[in-house]
Amino acid sequence: MDSPFYLENTLFYSDGDERAHFEWIERIGCVRGVNGHVRRLHLDIDPNNVSRSDYWELVALYRRYGGDLDQLKVLDAPD
Repeated sequence: MDSPFYLENTLFYSDGDERAHFEWIERIGCVRGVNGHVRRLHLDIDPNNVSRSDYWELVALYRRYGGDLDQLKVLDAPD
């Protein structure tokens, strides 16, 4: 998967934190899939299917896990 959306070198503080991270990603409607490669986790996001709620969940996810918010600029932030 070659996606412009990724989280890198994510630090988990417990097994539950890691589990919650992936469960969170799975609940975001515009995320079609997730694929890890070494220390990078690629998110397959459907840019044509990003709801307002999805967008803000992605922002929260990226902030919580140290993602580069600039990646999300290509998505139209729904009003």
